[in-house]
Amino acid sequence: MLDDISDYIYGAMLAGIQTVAHRHGYVCTFFSRQPSGATEASHLELFESRQVDGLLFATFHKRDPLEVRLLAQSQKPIVLIGEHHGALYVPSVDIDNALGTMEEVSYMIRQGRRRIAYLSGPEMMSASEARLNGYEQALEMSGTPIDAALIEPTLWSVEGGYKATKRLMARTTFDALVGSNSYCSYGAVLALKEAGWSIPEDVAVAAFDDDALCRYTSPSLTTLSQPLTRMGEIAAEQLAARIREENVDRSAIYVQPQLILRASTAARTDAFAKEG
Repeated sequence: MLDDISDYIYGAMLAGIQTVAHRHGYVCTFFSRQPSGATEASHLELFESRQVDGLLFATFHKRDPLEVRLLAQSQKPIVLIGEHHGALYVPSVDIDNALGTMEEVSYMIRQGRRRIAYLSGPEMMSASEARLNGYEQALEMSGTPIDAALIEPTLWSVEGGYKATKRLMARTTFDALVGSNSYCSYGAVLALKEAGWSIPEDVAVAAFDDDALCRYTSPSLTTLSQPLTRMGEIAAEQLAARIREENVDRSAIYVQPQLILRASTAARTDAFAKEG
């Protein structure tokens, strides 16, 4: 059960899920929540009608804690991808958003950047808060004060990142900018270039997600690559084990994103960064 089966993020996870399911002799049926907006708990009836042996729910939106409790209380073979709210009876898999962003910001600090702006994501997305926490932790670890003027909320869209960067430039100065996803970072690059800022000489830019366009921007964009297929594989392995009533670790599994270094964060004395 996914938010939007057409989204490339969920498509990459589906590849991993399907590979593992077939390995264990299961056939996958995919549902998309986008048309109906049905709650996850409403699909528990699929167990009663014997249509499924197990359910895997994937969303990167914030989950309702009550919904998660309902899923946990069912004690059915269920695995979550995304936010889990500490549910003890539902295994879950998620990206370590905080650690990934912390690594990215720490890299910029080691490059000599001192005023690092941050485009924080929309409140409805579960990763937004974790990625912001990673940004703040990296600053704290380096002894750099957190300046609220350098943090600007944005939608995860090109237009949102463009407008947010315009607001940042109007009120403060910075020598680096981290976007909480790829799309808002594309908008940031456009706004900076329109203002005559050179990347990475005047300002380094980095993103989160590493979608297909990141390597083709000018300059190519440093980013954090999410191991989406691997997430799907892990979740499917957990679900297969639960269906077979094997012991499964009920703690959340966090998968580490990979920092991909490209030209947008090259040192000021170097024209090119190493392509990851």
